[in-house]
Amino acid sequence: MKLGTYKLSNKDFLRSYGPEDIENLDTSSRYDCDVLVWNNRYDFCSEMLVSFPRLKLFINWGTDDANLPDLDMLAKRVMVKKVDFYAQQSLCEYVLMLMVAFEHAQEKIFHDDADNFTMQIYGKKIGIIGLGKIGFNVASFLHKSFNCIIYYNTTKDYRIPDYQYASKDDLIRVCDYVIIVAKSRTCSVDPKVMEHANPDLVILNISRDSILPFKIICPYLQSGKIRGFIGDVTKLNPGDGVAKNILISPRIGYQTKEAVELKQNILLFYLKQYMFCEANKKSYVHIARHGKTEWNSLRIYQGTYDSPLTHNGKEDAEKIAESLADKKIVHVFTSPLGRAKRTAEIIVDKLNVPISTIPSFIEMNFGIFQQKPQEQIKELFDDFFTNRNNNAHYKLFVPYPSGESYFDVYQRILFDIMRILVTYDNFAIVGHESVNRMIRGIITGKNLTEMVNARQKNNELIAIELSENIESVIVV
Repeated sequence: MKLGTYKLSNKDFLRSYGPEDIENLDTSSRYDCDVLVWNNRYDFCSEMLVSFPRLKLFINWGTDDANLPDLDMLAKRVMVKKVDFYAQQSLCEYVLMLMVAFEHAQEKIFHDDADNFTMQIYGKKIGIIGLGKIGFNVASFLHKSFNCIIYYNTTKDYRIPDYQYASKDDLIRVCDYVIIVAKSRTCSVDPKVMEHANPDLVILNISRDSILPFKIICPYLQSGKIRGFIGDVTKLNPGDGVAKNILISPRIGYQTKEAVELKQNILLFYLKQYMFCEANKKSYVHIARHGKTEWNSLRIYQGTYDSPLTHNGKEDAEKIAESLADKKIVHVFTSPLGRAKRTAEIIVDKLNVPISTIPSFIEMNFGIFQQKPQEQIKELFDDFFTNRNNNAHYKLFVPYPSGESYFDVYQRILFDIMRILVTYDNFAIVGHESVNRMIRGIITGKNLTEMVNARQKNNELIAIELSENIESVIVV
């Protein structure tokens, strides 16, 4: 593999590949790389491929793909990967998670009932400043799943059916939520418009504080002229008087050390997959669910609680070990819960390989449902389960009462699974059905709403071939 990079500021993590650095593209020259990592601050179109006659894989390095004006045409000629794949989804879903969390908190505060959680997003007027990929995905979801009326403001009117173009001033005056996701550094909102803001307005900002500074918003929160603020763009202390109307979450963009490492590992994983394909080399991830437990047999929610493996559960673990005996497994990673660790111990006793416990692989927290019979809970919480069955986004974002959502699971496992994928070949994971759904989806590149429906029985072993992301099910 010959790797080329275009205007990357930090290339140290690629040094083992010896990349050719292209700082000034000469369109009359021909570059010998078959893989190109391109800074997405600069446009790249399919016509530019003439400068890269050997190119097979184009990797866009950044948080969106607005720099690819003819992406469909480009993708027909070379394989296109986006380093933002997980992060972009994460940012989009992050917005929705913040809205749900804010409304949940308001229910707790104003109704004094932690279990009386009802969505307050349905039918709302939503204004979006910056209708890029994140903004459009958020708008699409809110419109289709919550019947929201969408207003948007960007550099031009895209004349999108069912959406209404409006000025930023109008968004502040009319909308119940204004979501700021603009990327332009010149974007700003006139502070004077806050004098005429909708009193039910909640401002959600994950872009930059300079667009509408929090210090300007705060007095309107204190006086009750707007309903709330959500964001990750300020470290200012809002004061006790308005704390209940504010949800400030840690920034999850590419600013933290962990997020930068995640971004790098996504790229390294793409390179690893490409090299496997070119060398016709196979590497597998095998994902096992723990053996059947006593509570599985009784159909009782376990979650973060535990129960012992049954006799059949131990036998299934033995059979999984036998199925893995000829797979050249080098390492086994397990959830910290007893049922998974016991299953993993049975496997490594047969395979004689190292075992590591990954705390983030713990099963989803089912909240108040844990330790209770499934049939009884499903009867008592019929609306909750009906919504989950009918709406994949509801299933993804809405947590079990006092527990976790699938999106919570996704966020906590993403860093660890990408680190393991880059570091190891031919390894196995022993986990739980809910967590394994998200692990499988991350590895195979599924959308978040697709991940949540990938069931796995206790006696099933999932094999994923990394070079082509082909998944197969082995029943032991």
